[in-house]
Amino acid sequence: MKNISGYWDQNVSNWKVANHLQIGTQAFFEEVERYRFEKLDYLPAAAGFDRYSGRKVLDLPSNEFDFVYCHTVLHFTPSPGKMVREIHRVLKPGGTALLMAINRRSWLYFLHRIAGVKIDYMDAPVFHKMDLKDFTELTALFPDKEIKLSRFPKRTEVHKGWKAAVYNTLFVDLFHALPARMTRNTGCHMLAFVHKPDSVG
Repeated sequence: MKNISGYWDQNVSNWKVANHLQIGTQAFFEEVERYRFEKLDYLPAAAGFDRYSGRKVLDLPSNEFDFVYCHTVLHFTPSPGKMVREIHRVLKPGGTALLMAINRRSWLYFLHRIAGVKIDYMDAPVFHKMDLKDFTELTALFPDKEIKLSRFPKRTEVHKGWKAAVYNTLFVDLFHALPARMTRNTGCHMLAFVHKPDSVG
C-alpha cells in the first residue's frame, strides 16, 4: 500500500491540461472542464469545490447513498471486487451507481501495442487490465445493469504537431469509416450503470 500511495502522491497532478494549478481547486476543475469534451464528453460538469482532505478509509453506513460515482478508480485499486462489494453495501435499495474501468481491447491499447502510444499511469503499482467479459463478471453483484463503451477516437485540439496531424487526418477518419461491428467494443472506457434492487416487501 505504501508503494501505491507514494506513486499517486507523485502522479496525481500529472494532468497536462491543468498541472500548473493546485489539484482540487475551482480553477483546476475549470481548466479540466475546458478540455474534457475532447476525451470525456459524458462526464458531468466539474463542481467548484476545494481539495478533499478526508480520511484514507471511510467508515460509511450501509444502505446510505442514492448514487455512487466510481470513475477511473477500479483498475487502480488492489481489489476491484472488494470495492464493488463495498459500493453495493453502501447503496440504498433502489440506488444506482456508475462504475468505470479501462478496456484492454480498446483502440488506444491497439495504438499502444503497434506504435508505442503512451497510456497514462500504466506504470502504476496496480493497473488491472480488463476486457468486457472481465468487467461484466466484476459487476455480477448487480444483475440489473447496462454496460456501455465510451471514449472513441476524436480529433484532438489539445495536442499539436505532425503526430497530431497524422492522428487527426489518418487514424481518426479511418477508424470512423470502419463498420460499426468492428469498432463498437473498442471504446477505451467501459461504463456500468448499475442498480441495486429494492428491498423485498
